[in-house]
Amino acid sequence: MNGLIASFANHTVTISTPSAAQDSSGFNTPSFASSATNVPCRIHELTGSETVRYGRPLGRRVFIGSFEQGVTINPKDRVSWEGVTLEVKASRTIRFADGTISHTEVELEALDR
Repeated sequence: MNGLIASFANHTVTISTPSAAQDSSGFNTPSFASSATNVPCRIHELTGSETVRYGRPLGRRVFIGSFEQGVTINPKDRVSWEGVTLEVKASRTIRFADGTISHTEVELEALDR
């Protein structure tokens, strides 16, 4: 593990990847399978923000997760952490000034309200 993340990793999570599945009526339904378990990371919650759906404000719980280099995590993946399911909304690679990869940072949104 990268020293930068190793010193800040305060949680372990399970990463699940979506796959295509169909229900008994033939409709596509998302199915998730664990792709990595006990993955060390740092997660912290950002201040709440609001979205509006059907004219009503809904609270969102948004988190930032930092993962060591080499961890495969993509938008639409899910992260299970302390009984909360988080969906990956975006990811980006953080690099040192010399261009080497430091870690991956992801935006996560809680699916459980």
